[in-house]
Amino acid sequence: MSDSFFFSYPNRFLYLNLIPQRKRQQELNKIKISVILSMDQLQHFKSSDNYLDLSRAILFDANRLIALKDRVAQLNDETQETRRLHRINVVHLRRMNTDISFMRSEITRLESDIKQEMIKKFGMIINLDELEEEVLRRYVFDLETSAEDEFRLIDKEIARKKVSYDYERKARE
Repeated sequence: MSDSFFFSYPNRFLYLNLIPQRKRQQELNKIKISVILSMDQLQHFKSSDNYLDLSRAILFDANRLIALKDRVAQLNDETQETRRLHRINVVHLRRMNTDISFMRSEITRLESDIKQEMIKKFGMIINLDELEEEVLRRYVFDLETSAEDEFRLIDKEIARKKVSYDYERKARE
């Protein structure tokens, strides 16, 4: 074991006095080692020379206490970093909310402009999806009718070529 040990006075043993005897015995069974120390081996957290009752103290290794203090410092650094990131995120959230409100007002303005342009062009507000669907139907109809005309012209051309071919074949015979 290390040369120096630290004692602390938590409320753990006060709590042990309040619980039933069986549970108290279970807690006492968790104690791994009993150590006898002289007064010169103790380091107290209290500044006075008046030592409190050491029977309710908990024994700490000095290295473990130093590691705990280092962990506290590390947690403080993490807390500062988390606060810094939180401030950055709050600023970002404000900017995003400002952008969202601007975009909403811009959408409203553009919808109003679209309605005004519809009234100028069509004399009333119409559903553009229905208009687009109707234009596509008309385009498909025009393609179908022009395809039928093309098929008729091709059929006429085939018939004319066939007559011409038959005439040439008869002439060679």
